[in-house]
Amino acid sequence: MKQQVIICVDDDNTVLKSLKAELQESVGNAYLIEIAEGGEEALELIEELLSDGYEVPLSCFAFKL
Repeated sequence: MKQQVIICVDDDNTVLKSLKAELQESVGNAYLIEIAEGGEEALELIEELLSDGYEVPLSCFAFKL
């Protein structure tokens, strides 16, 4: 099975680091956790990961309510 990646996207680096730490604690080594500071960066990251043979089953995007 291909390594699966969760991508977290937010423009606040502090939020990203916190979310990444929380997810790593929750999922352990089951998923690789990557972060991006915007939509364009996330799309580039997804393209790179897919071309390297990873699966990207989940992307978390921050939004304001």
